[in-house]
Amino acid sequence: MVKLRRALMVLAGPYVATLAVAWLMVLLVLGTLAQANMGLYAAQQKYFSAVILWLGWLPTPGGAATMGLLTLGLSLKLLLHPWRLARLGSLLAHIAVWLLLVGGFATALVSTEGYIRVAEGQTSAVLHSYHTPALAVLSASGTTLLTYPLSALKTGARLPIGDETLLVEAYYPNTELTPRATAVDDGLTIGLRRFMAMTLKAPEADDERNRPGLLFTKLNAQGNGQGNGLGQPLARLALFQHQPVAQPVTYAAYPSATLVLRPAQTALPFSVKLIRFEQEYYPGTSVPRHYASAVTIVSPASGEWPAYIRMNAPLRYAGHTLYQASFINAEVGAAGAMGPQISILAVVKNQGYLIPYAASILLCLGLLLHLWLRWRKALVVVVALLPLLSGVGHAQPLGFSTFAQLPIQHAGRIKPLQTYAEVTLKALSGNTSLPRLPAVPWLAEVVFNPSAAMQRPLFTLPSLALTERLKLPRRTPRRYSYAEVVPALQPLFTNLQTIAQQPANQRDALDAQLLTLADQVQQFYLLAATGPNVASPFTVHPPRLAESMWLPPMAAPATPYRATWQALAVAYVRQDATLWQTANQAAWRQAGKLPGVRAGALRAEVALRALHPFALATGLFGLAAGLLAWPRGRRLAPWPLVAGLGVAAAAVVARSYILQRPPVGTLYESIVFVGLVAVAVALFAAYKNTAQRLAWLVLAAATGLGLQLLGLRYAAGSADTLGVLTAVLDTNFWLATHVLIITAGYGLAVVAGGWAVGMLGLQVWQGKGPTPLALRSLNLLLLAALVWVATGTLLGGVWADQSWGRFWGWDPKENGALLLTLWLVWLLHARLAGLLGKLGLVAGAALTPSVVAVAWFGVNMLGVGLHSYGFMPAAMLGLTLFMGVNLLGVVALAIVAYRGRANAHG
Repeated sequence: MVKLRRALMVLAGPYVATLAVAWLMVLLVLGTLAQANMGLYAAQQKYFSAVILWLGWLPTPGGAATMGLLTLGLSLKLLLHPWRLARLGSLLAHIAVWLLLVGGFATALVSTEGYIRVAEGQTSAVLHSYHTPALAVLSASGTTLLTYPLSALKTGARLPIGDETLLVEAYYPNTELTPRATAVDDGLTIGLRRFMAMTLKAPEADDERNRPGLLFTKLNAQGNGQGNGLGQPLARLALFQHQPVAQPVTYAAYPSATLVLRPAQTALPFSVKLIRFEQEYYPGTSVPRHYASAVTIVSPASGEWPAYIRMNAPLRYAGHTLYQASFINAEVGAAGAMGPQISILAVVKNQGYLIPYAASILLCLGLLLHLWLRWRKALVVVVALLPLLSGVGHAQPLGFSTFAQLPIQHAGRIKPLQTYAEVTLKALSGNTSLPRLPAVPWLAEVVFNPSAAMQRPLFTLPSLALTERLKLPRRTPRRYSYAEVVPALQPLFTNLQTIAQQPANQRDALDAQLLTLADQVQQFYLLAATGPNVASPFTVHPPRLAESMWLPPMAAPATPYRATWQALAVAYVRQDATLWQTANQAAWRQAGKLPGVRAGALRAEVALRALHPFALATGLFGLAAGLLAWPRGRRLAPWPLVAGLGVAAAAVVARSYILQRPPVGTLYESIVFVGLVAVAVALFAAYKNTAQRLAWLVLAAATGLGLQLLGLRYAAGSADTLGVLTAVLDTNFWLATHVLIITAGYGLAVVAGGWAVGMLGLQVWQGKGPTPLALRSLNLLLLAALVWVATGTLLGGVWADQSWGRFWGWDPKENGALLLTLWLVWLLHARLAGLLGKLGLVAGAALTPSVVAVAWFGVNMLGVGLHSYGFMPAAMLGLTLFMGVNLLGVVALAIVAYRGRANAHG
């Protein structure tokens, strides 16, 4: 019994848990990387749901086994270790993790999920599987006569169907159809298989895009007359999911029966009738802002009753939860009539869906209580962060300050002409201003005096080869006017059509440059076109009744606002400064009364673009860094740091006011916000900790400068960083909770990593080990980062449950957040288990910035999952360099520090 108890205590201790967490992080990395090649679902099954993971010939624990070991260890810890009030926070946190693991296992075992596809005016009571196909026989009316599940579709299986038998030759989870060079004429091969070869294809990143396929032979069920009962081959065929041409089969009493490979279906205890599908796009874009389904639930138990399902607002009924997942737009028929809208509703049956909610609340409370019991003053850091979680021109004959503030509808939102002018000019010329001509006066010239604008050098040719191909004169810089470029492009019109029809990855660099220039010329033409041009992007007039798109002035109905724009045109042509000023003031007064126009937001956006606050904050942080490097200037360094923080914070607040949402909704905004958090935390620590003030000020300047430079680098790619959000993100509640909290957690983790790097550097410089005060600060930062990252990750799971019907789906972004959480957990528990000494903890914590970079940026580049932003070679190169420098630098510093300590003791 003593040996058994000792063994159980080992399982319940931090040593086994630390090793299990380490292996789980390895699985996270391997499984997430694999999703780029084998797809999310296949990678999930192989790495996270499997008991055994085969790495080549080597069997290793899969995700299920690893999490099972963690569950066992936590269970034993809760049973064998005494419960003490002094460790109540830690106890609650461990109970919460145990609940999450048990709830995850229960969900995997008993929950079901699928989707309903229903058109307007139609009813459905069938749940379709996302991942599992089935072979079915349908009558002429669509009634299911017979079904064979996926488990029956094994090679060599014989499936009796009516008067025939199907011999399964092969089943492919995803297929590649390749045209045959010549049709097969063997008398047996018929249909699709005669003209197309079906082969196995690697799975798609999105499992729903896979096309399962089946190769089979139809046999005569009566045998071949030789008594062996094998059946006489009748035909060799191929079948794939959603095949448009039905495959007939011989079925008694159903002469028109067909064979189909389709998603497996399950009958629901109720039916859903789609009364109306609603969708709304941001005006002038293809980005959905809102979509919802007005339905009627028909149940034998409760009759009929109406319901409304929209993004982030599911319907729970009879143990099932229905989510607005997606939709299929109506198609235009041959006669021009629109078909019905089709709504896709995700359906999940999970009786334990409340377990993650309860565990999330318990974990957050436990971590906060643990933080309070160990470092009561640490909660001041949390309180200090709460305020962050609330949400030169050239002389011209005419003044353009008021004109720059006038509203225009562009890229889905109403913005000032200043923004539109700079965005458009950058798209056409590569810059937000021309020599001796800012963007707004240029825009006025294009709109009011297009003939002059067509003579102005505008288009910047990226290469000399393109200049020579167009036979344009050489000049420096290579900037040419519309009047010069159009005649040069006209002889190449046929070539342009051919280039445009080619896939983008098959165009050479010169062809791509030529096509880009042609697109720029077309954009300029539409903007400069005069008359009632409804295709013009210069949409400054409010829409007609029941419309959402604003109109160009000449295409708008006769209104006082259109008359004012006509007065603006007259004043510009005459260069009448008095009339110009009067018309601008009238336009501003009238614009303030237009629907959706907020005068304060327009002024604020123009001010932001004029002041460049984030560039100013970067300069202030750089000044602080310079003062800190100068011994006599160190006393002045806090002031530019505080000023830079104030300027950046004010800009963030202004952006929130303009967009009417919390400050973090895009990757760029997260960079700015993390920079604010990092500087605020370091400055607060410098204020509270006078003994290490200089180190904290250096950290504040370094993180502020580095992150603001990164933000400026990202902003340089777009002239407008105030973008609209997709429907699933258009929720201020979750943006103000999950997004802000986890982003603040990134900031705290960056500070912790930066502090650890500084500790390593100081240890190498001074030849001494870390001081107790520095170690205490590091532990506090790691624990505070864990609180915020874990809380944000759990809130993200709750949001996912509200939007998509699953708390956790092993999406790359989810895996990244979990990786950072596990990394922080591992550092703290490895120190507790004795696997890491003081130097090991500092060195491990110094690698935290790389883990943050992977969770924050790296997983977005895989091209899969719900949070993918696409692979960006330049960003990937920068990320790799950053991680390489961080790793090599930490290893080098740790080796030198270790040798120095060994020499000191030797």
